Amino acid sequence: MASRKVDRCRWPRRGPAIVLLAAAAGIARAADVIPVFPTGAPQPIMGICSYDGDMYGVGKGNMLIRYDPATGEQLEVVSPLLPDPPERHLHGMAAAGGTFWIVDTITQNFYELSFSDYSIVSTVAHDAAPTHPYFGLTFQDGLLWAGHHSASLPTPVHAVDPETGDIVATLEFGAADVHGLAWVGGDLWVLDNATDEILRVDAAGEVMETFSLPDDVWYGLVWDGAEFWSCNLDMFYNLDLPLPPPGDVDGDGIVGINDFLLVIGNWGLCPAPCPPCTGDTDGDCEVGILDFLTVLGNWG
Repeated sequence: MASRKVDRCRWPRRGPAIVLLAAAAGIARAADVIPVFPTGAPQPIMGICSYDGDMYGVGKGNMLIRYDPATGEQLEVVSPLLPDPPERHLHGMAAAGGTFWIVDTITQNFYELSFSDYSIVSTVAHDAAPTHPYFGLTFQDGLLWAGHHSASLPTPVHAVDPETGDIVATLEFGAADVHGLAWVGGDLWVLDNATDEILRVDAAGEVMETFSLPDDVWYGLVWDGAEFWSCNLDMFYNLDLPLPPPGDVDGDGIVGINDFLLVIGNWGLCPAPCPPCTGDTDGDCEVGILDFLTVLGNWG
Protein backbone atom coordinates (compact mmCIF):
# COMPACT_ATOMS: atom_id res chain seq x y z
CA MET A 1 0.00 0.00 0.00
CA ALA A 2 1.33 3.40 -0.92
CA SER A 3 2.05 5.74 1.96
CA ARG A 4 0.79 9.28 1.85
CA LYS A 5 0.07 12.25 4.01
CA VAL A 6 -3.51 13.36 4.54
CA ASP A 7 -4.20 17.01 5.19
CA ARG A 8 -6.20 17.11 8.40
CA CYS A 9 -8.08 19.87 10.13
CA ARG A 10 -6.83 20.00 13.70
CA TRP A 11 -8.33 16.78 15.02
CA PRO A 12 -6.74 13.62 16.44
CA ARG A 13 -6.14 10.75 14.06
CA ARG A 14 -7.77 8.26 16.42
CA GLY A 15 -10.37 8.41 19.13
CA PRO A 16 -13.86 7.32 20.09
CA ALA A 17 -16.58 7.69 17.50
CA ILE A 18 -18.91 10.64 17.95
CA VAL A 19 -22.61 10.04 17.29
CA LEU A 20 -24.84 12.94 16.28
CA LEU A 21 -28.57 12.24 16.32
CA ALA A 22 -31.31 14.25 14.67
CA ALA A 23 -34.91 13.81 13.66
CA ALA A 24 -35.89 13.97 10.02
CA ALA A 25 -37.60 17.33 9.89
CA GLY A 26 -37.28 20.67 8.18
CA ILE A 27 -38.89 22.39 5.23
CA ALA A 28 -40.15 20.10 2.42
CA ARG A 29 -40.39 21.08 -1.24
CA ALA A 30 -39.94 19.57 -4.70
CA ALA A 31 -36.56 19.71 -6.44
CA ASP A 32 -36.29 20.92 -10.02
CA VAL A 33 -34.79 18.03 -12.01
CA ILE A 34 -33.27 18.91 -15.39
CA PRO A 35 -32.12 16.14 -17.80
CA VAL A 36 -28.70 16.89 -19.29
CA PHE A 37 -27.30 13.87 -21.16
CA PRO A 38 -27.71 10.06 -21.28
CA THR A 39 -25.27 7.86 -19.39
CA GLY A 40 -24.68 5.67 -22.45
CA ALA A 41 -23.32 2.97 -20.14
CA PRO A 42 -23.85 -0.79 -20.65
CA GLN A 43 -24.55 -1.17 -16.93
CA PRO A 44 -25.87 1.33 -14.37
CA ILE A 45 -23.67 4.22 -13.25
CA MET A 46 -23.65 3.88 -9.46
CA GLY A 47 -21.28 6.64 -8.38
CA ILE A 48 -20.32 10.03 -9.84
CA CYS A 49 -17.87 12.85 -9.18
CA SER A 50 -16.62 16.03 -10.83
CA TYR A 51 -12.94 16.79 -11.37
CA ASP A 52 -11.08 19.32 -13.51
CA GLY A 53 -14.18 20.22 -15.52
CA ASP A 54 -15.14 16.62 -16.38
CA MET A 55 -17.84 14.33 -15.00
CA TYR A 56 -16.88 10.81 -13.97
CA GLY A 57 -19.04 7.76 -13.36
CA VAL A 58 -18.27 4.28 -12.07
CA GLY A 59 -20.50 1.32 -12.76
CA LYS A 60 -21.50 -2.03 -11.41
CA GLY A 61 -19.56 -3.78 -14.18
CA ASN A 62 -16.16 -2.60 -12.89
CA MET A 63 -15.93 0.31 -15.30
CA LEU A 64 -15.27 4.04 -15.32
CA ILE A 65 -16.52 6.58 -17.87
CA ARG A 66 -15.24 10.15 -18.17
CA TYR A 67 -17.74 12.58 -19.73
CA ASP A 68 -17.72 16.09 -21.13
CA PRO A 69 -20.57 17.53 -19.02
CA ALA A 70 -21.33 20.20 -21.64
CA THR A 71 -22.01 17.72 -24.44
CA GLY A 72 -22.34 14.31 -22.78
CA GLU A 73 -19.55 12.94 -24.96
CA GLN A 74 -17.74 9.95 -23.50
CA LEU A 75 -14.12 11.07 -23.41
CA GLU A 76 -12.73 7.88 -21.90
CA VAL A 77 -13.96 4.41 -20.96
CA VAL A 78 -11.88 2.23 -18.61
CA SER A 79 -12.89 -1.41 -18.17
CA PRO A 80 -11.97 -3.20 -16.03
CA LEU A 81 -11.17 -0.38 -13.64
CA LEU A 82 -9.94 -2.61 -10.80
CA PRO A 83 -7.93 -5.84 -11.23
CA ASP A 84 -9.10 -9.35 -10.26
CA PRO A 85 -11.43 -10.60 -8.97
CA PRO A 86 -13.43 -9.91 -12.13
CA GLU A 87 -16.78 -9.57 -10.37
CA ARG A 88 -16.92 -6.22 -8.62
CA HIS A 89 -19.81 -4.00 -7.63
CA LEU A 90 -18.48 -0.45 -7.60
CA HIS A 91 -20.51 2.18 -5.79
CA GLY A 92 -20.03 5.77 -4.74
CA MET A 93 -17.33 8.12 -5.97
CA ALA A 94 -15.60 10.98 -4.17
CA ALA A 95 -12.93 13.30 -5.54
CA ALA A 96 -10.05 14.07 -3.18
CA GLY A 97 -7.69 16.38 -5.03
CA GLY A 98 -5.79 14.41 -7.65
CA THR A 99 -7.32 11.13 -6.51
CA PHE A 100 -10.78 9.68 -6.07
CA TRP A 101 -12.39 7.10 -3.79
CA ILE A 102 -14.80 4.29 -4.65
CA VAL A 103 -16.16 1.33 -2.68
CA ASP A 104 -16.46 -2.27 -3.86
CA THR A 105 -19.30 -4.12 -2.14
CA ILE A 106 -17.85 -7.51 -3.17
CA THR A 107 -14.47 -7.13 -1.44
CA GLN A 108 -15.79 -4.73 1.23
CA ASN A 109 -12.91 -2.31 0.55
CA PHE A 110 -12.50 1.38 -0.15
CA TYR A 111 -10.11 2.09 -3.02
CA GLU A 112 -8.28 5.34 -3.71
CA LEU A 113 -7.26 5.75 -7.35
CA SER A 114 -5.27 8.35 -9.26
CA PHE A 115 -7.12 10.52 -11.76
CA SER A 116 -4.01 10.57 -13.97
CA ASP A 117 -3.70 6.85 -14.72
CA TYR A 118 -6.38 5.15 -12.55
CA SER A 119 -3.76 3.23 -10.60
CA ILE A 120 -4.62 2.17 -7.05
CA VAL A 121 -3.06 4.53 -4.51
CA SER A 122 -4.40 2.84 -1.38
CA THR A 123 -6.80 0.12 -0.27
CA VAL A 124 -8.69 0.42 3.01
CA ALA A 125 -10.90 -2.26 4.54
CA HIS A 126 -14.08 -1.25 6.32
CA ASP A 127 -16.57 -2.87 8.68
CA ALA A 128 -19.87 -2.25 6.89
CA ALA A 129 -22.12 -5.32 6.99
CA PRO A 130 -22.60 -7.04 3.61
CA THR A 131 -26.36 -6.64 4.08
CA HIS A 132 -25.93 -2.86 4.49
CA PRO A 133 -22.99 -1.92 2.23
CA TYR A 134 -21.69 1.57 1.70
CA PHE A 135 -23.07 3.31 -1.41
CA GLY A 136 -22.90 7.11 -1.10
CA LEU A 137 -19.45 8.70 -0.70
CA THR A 138 -17.97 12.16 -0.33
CA PHE A 139 -14.57 13.43 0.83
CA GLN A 140 -14.17 16.49 3.01
CA ASP A 141 -11.25 17.86 5.02
CA GLY A 142 -9.34 14.59 5.21
CA LEU A 143 -12.30 12.32 6.01
CA LEU A 144 -14.23 9.93 3.81
CA TRP A 145 -17.96 10.19 4.51
CA ALA A 146 -19.92 7.06 3.61
CA GLY A 147 -23.64 6.30 3.63
CA HIS A 148 -25.26 2.86 3.79
CA HIS A 149 -27.61 1.08 1.42
CA SER A 150 -30.66 -0.54 3.01
CA ALA A 151 -34.05 -1.62 1.74
CA SER A 152 -36.01 0.16 4.45
CA LEU A 153 -34.20 0.43 7.80
CA PRO A 154 -32.70 3.80 8.80
CA THR A 155 -28.94 3.66 8.37
CA PRO A 156 -26.20 6.06 9.50
CA VAL A 157 -23.63 8.10 7.63
CA HIS A 158 -20.10 7.44 8.85
CA ALA A 159 -16.98 9.61 8.76
CA VAL A 160 -14.12 7.21 8.07
CA ASP A 161 -10.40 7.73 8.57
CA PRO A 162 -9.06 7.03 5.05
CA GLU A 163 -5.78 5.68 6.37
CA THR A 164 -7.14 3.17 8.89
CA GLY A 165 -10.79 2.58 8.00
CA ASP A 166 -11.76 3.58 11.55
CA ILE A 167 -15.15 5.24 12.00
CA VAL A 168 -14.54 8.55 13.77
CA ALA A 169 -18.05 10.03 13.65
CA THR A 170 -21.60 8.96 12.91
CA LEU A 171 -24.60 10.96 11.74
CA GLU A 172 -28.05 9.44 12.19
CA PHE A 173 -31.08 11.31 10.89
CA GLY A 174 -33.47 8.70 9.50
CA ALA A 175 -32.17 8.18 5.93
CA ALA A 176 -32.64 4.57 4.85
CA ASP A 177 -30.81 4.16 1.53
CA VAL A 178 -28.00 6.68 1.07
CA HIS A 179 -26.94 6.68 -2.59
CA GLY A 180 -25.20 10.06 -2.65
CA LEU A 181 -23.47 12.58 -0.36
CA ALA A 182 -22.01 16.07 -0.85
CA TRP A 183 -20.67 18.65 1.63
CA VAL A 184 -21.71 22.06 0.28
CA GLY A 185 -21.93 25.38 2.11
CA GLY A 186 -21.22 23.78 5.47
CA ASP A 187 -24.14 21.35 5.11
CA LEU A 188 -24.24 17.67 4.22
CA TRP A 189 -26.57 17.00 1.29
CA VAL A 190 -27.89 13.44 1.30
CA LEU A 191 -29.58 11.48 -1.51
CA ASP A 192 -32.00 8.99 0.09
CA ASN A 193 -33.04 6.57 -2.63
CA ALA A 194 -35.59 4.84 -0.36
CA THR A 195 -37.74 7.97 -0.23
CA ASP A 196 -36.59 9.68 -3.47
CA GLU A 197 -35.46 12.72 -1.50
CA ILE A 198 -32.51 15.04 -1.03
CA LEU A 199 -31.93 16.05 2.59
CA ARG A 200 -29.96 19.12 3.65
CA VAL A 201 -28.44 18.34 7.03
CA ASP A 202 -26.78 21.14 8.97
CA ALA A 203 -23.53 21.01 10.92
CA ALA A 204 -25.37 20.03 14.10
CA GLY A 205 -26.94 17.00 12.40
CA GLU A 206 -30.44 18.42 11.99
CA VAL A 207 -32.40 17.96 8.76
CA MET A 208 -33.14 21.52 7.65
CA GLU A 209 -34.77 20.94 4.26
CA THR A 210 -36.14 18.02 2.27
CA PHE A 211 -36.43 18.06 -1.52
CA SER A 212 -38.55 15.42 -3.24
CA LEU A 213 -37.36 13.77 -6.46
CA PRO A 214 -39.39 11.92 -9.12
CA ASP A 215 -39.98 8.25 -8.29
CA ASP A 216 -36.92 6.51 -9.75
CA VAL A 217 -33.63 4.79 -8.87
CA TRP A 218 -31.07 7.53 -8.18
CA TYR A 219 -27.30 7.16 -7.88
CA GLY A 220 -24.70 9.69 -6.81
CA LEU A 221 -24.78 13.31 -5.76
CA VAL A 222 -22.05 15.80 -6.62
CA TRP A 223 -21.58 19.57 -6.52
CA ASP A 224 -19.33 20.77 -9.35
CA GLY A 225 -18.94 24.27 -7.93
CA ALA A 226 -21.98 25.62 -9.75
CA GLU A 227 -24.64 22.89 -9.87
CA PHE A 228 -25.73 19.66 -8.23
CA TRP A 229 -25.65 16.51 -10.37
CA SER A 230 -27.17 13.06 -10.00
CA CYS A 231 -28.14 10.24 -12.36
CA ASN A 232 -30.64 7.43 -12.74
CA LEU A 233 -30.28 4.28 -14.82
CA ASP A 234 -30.35 6.22 -18.10
CA MET A 235 -29.64 9.93 -17.69
CA PHE A 236 -27.51 12.55 -15.91
CA TYR A 237 -29.48 15.37 -14.31
CA ASN A 238 -28.90 18.80 -12.81
CA LEU A 239 -30.75 19.27 -9.55
CA ASP A 240 -31.80 22.85 -8.84
CA LEU A 241 -31.37 22.94 -5.07
CA PRO A 242 -31.20 26.37 -3.41
CA LEU A 243 -28.16 26.96 -1.22
CA PRO A 244 -28.63 28.92 2.01
CA PRO A 245 -27.16 32.45 1.89
CA PRO A 246 -23.61 32.90 3.25
CA GLY A 247 -23.72 33.44 7.00
CA ASP A 248 -27.01 31.56 7.47
CA VAL A 249 -25.63 29.38 10.24
CA ASP A 250 -28.98 28.02 11.45
CA GLY A 251 -30.25 27.35 7.92
CA ASP A 252 -33.52 29.26 8.21
CA GLY A 253 -32.90 31.27 5.04
CA ILE A 254 -32.26 34.52 6.93
CA VAL A 255 -28.97 35.91 8.26
CA GLY A 256 -29.69 37.52 11.60
CA ILE A 257 -29.28 37.52 15.35
CA ASN A 258 -29.49 33.74 15.76
CA ASP A 259 -26.60 33.27 13.35
CA PHE A 260 -24.59 35.94 15.15
CA LEU A 261 -25.15 34.19 18.49
CA LEU A 262 -24.19 30.79 17.05
CA VAL A 263 -20.89 32.21 15.78
CA ILE A 264 -20.13 33.85 19.12
CA GLY A 265 -21.18 30.74 21.05
CA ASN A 266 -18.92 28.42 19.04
CA TRP A 267 -15.89 30.74 18.78
CA GLY A 268 -12.55 28.97 18.48
CA LEU A 269 -11.18 25.78 16.95
CA CYS A 270 -13.80 23.26 15.90
CA PRO A 271 -13.92 19.95 17.80
CA ALA A 272 -13.14 16.74 15.95
CA PRO A 273 -14.38 15.76 13.48
CA CYS A 274 -14.79 18.79 11.24
CA PRO A 275 -17.11 19.05 9.41
CA PRO A 276 -19.57 19.36 10.98
CA CYS A 277 -18.89 22.56 12.89
CA THR A 278 -21.62 25.03 13.80
CA GLY A 279 -20.66 28.62 12.98
CA ASP A 280 -17.82 27.71 10.60
CA THR A 281 -19.07 29.51 7.49
CA ASP A 282 -15.85 29.27 5.47
CA GLY A 283 -14.97 25.64 6.16
CA ASP A 284 -11.56 26.26 7.77
CA CYS A 285 -12.53 24.31 10.94
CA GLU A 286 -12.28 27.41 13.10
CA VAL A 287 -15.05 29.82 14.11
CA GLY A 288 -13.54 33.27 14.17
CA ILE A 289 -13.43 36.76 12.75
CA LEU A 290 -13.99 35.70 9.13
CA ASP A 291 -17.20 33.90 10.09
CA PHE A 292 -18.27 36.91 12.16
CA LEU A 293 -17.71 39.21 9.15
CA THR A 294 -19.59 36.82 6.85
CA VAL A 295 -22.64 37.05 9.09
CA LEU A 296 -22.43 40.85 9.30
CA GLY A 297 -21.84 41.22 5.56
CA ASN A 298 -24.94 39.18 4.64
CA TRP A 299 -27.27 40.43 7.35
CA GLY A 300 -30.95 40.42 6.43
